[in-house]
Amino acid sequence: MAYTADDLITEVRQSGAIPTATALGTLDADILRAADDEVRGVLLPELVRVREEFYERRLDTTIAASATGMRIPDRAVGSVLRTVEWLNTSGSAPLKLERLEPERVQWFASQANPTGNPWAFYLQGSRIMLVPVPQQSGTLRVRFMQRPGRLQLASTCRQLTTVAVGATTTVLTWTSGGTLGATPTVDVIKGTPSFETAASGVVASAGGATSVTVTNASFIDGDTPEVGDWVAPYDTSPVVQLPVELQPAVFQSTTARLLKNLGRVQESQDAYAVAQDLLKQALLILTPRTQGNPRRIVGTWMWNRGGGFWGGGR
Repeated sequence: MAYTADDLITEVRQSGAIPTATALGTLDADILRAADDEVRGVLLPELVRVREEFYERRLDTTIAASATGMRIPDRAVGSVLRTVEWLNTSGSAPLKLERLEPERVQWFASQANPTGNPWAFYLQGSRIMLVPVPQQSGTLRVRFMQRPGRLQLASTCRQLTTVAVGATTTVLTWTSGGTLGATPTVDVIKGTPSFETAASGVVASAGGATSVTVTNASFIDGDTPEVGDWVAPYDTSPVVQLPVELQPAVFQSTTARLLKNLGRVQESQDAYAVAQDLLKQALLILTPRTQGNPRRIVGTWMWNRGGGFWGGGR
């Protein structure tokens, strides 16, 4: 089974009988661009649709007093948020913020103190706007699906041979490939299925010929990297960041797109038909993800002070 972008190129060339060439349309870069289009335009929407939390990420951002909000993370699929929560400095439980429509914001602001602990938010373009404006600093926690990195040849990335975890920083070392820069901005990507991003957009310090140093706080939910994982330039990946079961569908759909671009229409249609069948079969395996404990509760349930439940249903 192919995992790296280089392996994908080999699979597509063999499947579509596409020779190595320097002509525009059959370059390695053309194949990777076609694969990115298929992943982001076809496979990723399918994973969003099944609502099985593939690639869900939690991001905590410190918000200063009197700050109006923050930008939606640039790697959020469709700029869509799953939840928005506020954590104040007292250490109390996170408060899930309610979303308001912009036309309702002024009414709520006029009914109460315009500053305090936020209890709601509204969207303004690509920004999350807090209601009310916080009167003290706190943490805004958002959950979202993170978009996979753009595919790159493995030679542009570095595979880890040593991971040295310290009290506050971790040194990531490789043996071949050379430096990524003095203070590069990188992603750390798991080298095993499902190839998730362990750290995103990290500005590494002490960049050397064969290593970088990153803060431990950079790793998503403490997902410390291991030997075999990858360090890649920001928003790129040397591996196809999809479950292994979906990768055959990626290979076929990429082949189909490339054949169509080359004018081999009938072959393209045949490859797309195979890709659709592979996708259907893969989704039967991937959903539901907890077969022995399927989700049953729909809606919100909350324990009432007086006993019993509010809201929700099956």
